[in-house]
Amino acid sequence: MNGLLLAADLGDFLSQWYGILLFALIDAAIAVVIVAVTYRWVFKYVFDFLSGLVAAVVTSPIWLTVIVLSRRHIIKTKEYAHVFARRTAIGRNGKKITLHSFTVRRDDGEYTRLGEFLHKTGIERLPAVFDLLTLRVSLVGVRLLSAVDEKFVSGEDYARFAARPGFVNPLVLYTDGKKEISYEAMFDADKRYVSEKYAFFIDVAVLVTLLVRKIRGEKTALKGEIAEKGYAETLLARGEIAPEDYAAACAEEGVALPLEAAGAVSSPSDPAGDAAAAAGEPSETSADVVSAAATEDRGEKGE
Repeated sequence: MNGLLLAADLGDFLSQWYGILLFALIDAAIAVVIVAVTYRWVFKYVFDFLSGLVAAVVTSPIWLTVIVLSRRHIIKTKEYAHVFARRTAIGRNGKKITLHSFTVRRDDGEYTRLGEFLHKTGIERLPAVFDLLTLRVSLVGVRLLSAVDEKFVSGEDYARFAARPGFVNPLVLYTDGKKEISYEAMFDADKRYVSEKYAFFIDVAVLVTLLVRKIRGEKTALKGEIAEKGYAETLLARGEIAPEDYAAACAEEGVALPLEAAGAVSSPSDPAGDAAAAAGEPSETSADVVSAAATEDRGEKGE
């Protein structure tokens, strides 16, 4: 009898608005827990794919316009050959991935008139939506590193590659857009993100923080060495890697040696060079070593 009365009371409670609300909140809490637990391996991929699909549909008029204008420019000027540019970066587990953007430069490296507009407005990176659709990258993830940079990441820092690179980096949570960020700080943030068991809450916090800052008109771009130079180039400028190692890595990946990097590796004081100079012999600078290593490697590849 008591059981029947209890069941009747429970039925009356659930039929009231507060009972329905409580039941809905419990369902929502259970759903959030399930998503949070399985997010990194299931729902994150679903979310990225759906985000890419929506973005592709919404931006399709811009895509078509840029493709038509680029094709017309190619036919008319022959300043470059392809509408889309491709570059190699490092994805999850250290695997190489190909990323896409609109071609904005001529073959001589100068911006085209259309390319300069695409670059300034950010439309240049719009084809990256395709990379999101194919799940090469994520909406939120570790910061992209090039194939050359990856060769100089070692030890505990390599753990960052357990996650896919993302358009938005968790560093958004640790900087106000004014503080300069070092690569060490970036690696620390990436490793914390990778080790976070419930990445769902981190992703939500990152996206909400970014949205709030955009609405407020605050700066969201990261500053410091991570925005100025690649990781390997930064290590080279610090003197933490040998010029010949950097040159060999660039040549192995088919990347042209940056002129600034070649200048940065010029050694102000070379004991061997001083000795050669004293003997009246020509000396080989660090920049010469870089250029020679790159040229030798390209020769071995038949380039």
